[in-house]
Amino acid sequence: MTTQHSGRDVAAGPVTGSGPTLRQQAEEQVRARGTEDLAALSPEAAQRLLHELRVHQIELELQNEELRQAQVELETARARYFDLYDLAPVGYVTISAQGLIREANLTAATLLGVARGDLVQQRLSHYILPKDQDIYYRLRQQLFATGTPQVCELRLLRYTAPGAVFWARLEATVAPSVLVGPDADIGVPACRVVLSDIAVRKQAEEAEARHREALRHERDFAESLVQMAQAIVLVLDTAGRIVRFNPYLEEIAGYRLPDVQGQDWCATFLPERDQPRSRELFLQALGGVQTRGHVNTIVTQHGRERQIEWYDQTLTDAAGAVVGLLVVGQDITGRVHMERERAQLIDELQAALINIKTLRGLLPICASCKKIRDDQGYWSQVEEYISKHTEAEFTHGICPECAQRLYPQSFPPSMAPGAGQSE
Repeated sequence: MTTQHSGRDVAAGPVTGSGPTLRQQAEEQVRARGTEDLAALSPEAAQRLLHELRVHQIELELQNEELRQAQVELETARARYFDLYDLAPVGYVTISAQGLIREANLTAATLLGVARGDLVQQRLSHYILPKDQDIYYRLRQQLFATGTPQVCELRLLRYTAPGAVFWARLEATVAPSVLVGPDADIGVPACRVVLSDIAVRKQAEEAEARHREALRHERDFAESLVQMAQAIVLVLDTAGRIVRFNPYLEEIAGYRLPDVQGQDWCATFLPERDQPRSRELFLQALGGVQTRGHVNTIVTQHGRERQIEWYDQTLTDAAGAVVGLLVVGQDITGRVHMERERAQLIDELQAALINIKTLRGLLPICASCKKIRDDQGYWSQVEEYISKHTEAEFTHGICPECAQRLYPQSFPPSMAPGAGQSE
């Protein structure tokens, strides 16, 4: 009796990986199926059987090659997984629902300063600074309550040095448990956490915060000086419009900043006679020619004029472009008045000094009537001339000699000075 055979009847699997056990199993199956009388086969049937065996052998060889290729690809994938997971620049940790670390890569172990094997079955909270553990607790609660990714920043302990702490960023997501074995949490979601060392960033942020705080103190100090300064502090844009000024200008001019902000400075505060020159100086200042000590007049809201001495400095942006002009002015109205009064007093003193010098010089006086000739050629009595050119005043009386000569009856010789004295 002739029995037909197929490739699937000859072998049950590939040759690769077979051993004594598989061979024994195969022999037992052959015996169970019974043996065939090969001698009874016709040459054609035997030829067909041999052909099928060869074809099936080639199929097995091809399958074996595919398995070898799959093995190579698997090893390559494992190496890539090692590079992507274990050698990643961030730490990867898988945490069970009970909070125990199930898996961790080498980077996570390096960040925490412990061996990777020592992390497994430990709680991540053991490596969190006690003050920040509430942050991690809230992150887990929110993660499992919403199922959405959660992020937080906290401080972790690094066990390479006692008391070593570093800032880390935790990015947590929910994923189904992929563990197998008796400890697997079948159907219970796990927490996958990405650990990033942000110590350098935190240091930069702290440095920036200190820098901002220092700038704030400097700005507040400068603002206090501007607000308290007994001088005009004025900021103009490149078109000469008012950007801001301090309370001192409000005090002396009577204008409030909100009422004139954005208006042309020259047209608002300067008399028309001073506007052309001031606009010229303004353009020169924007071009880099600073004003130092220029004096002009401003008109107050009530029409009074004040004399102001100006100093300016250009304002630039980060690119160095001129964006405006900082102008400081000192009210010198009182000083100008004092200088005018002083000049007038000096003129008067000089005139008086000239007059005094004239009296000290040679005076043309009449030898007979004793009149004095002035610079215009007029003759005046001595007392009139002296009164006119000095502050001296005269009181009129009569001397004893003249009294005796003019009034002998009233002034006898016995009343003359020295009468009755013997020589």
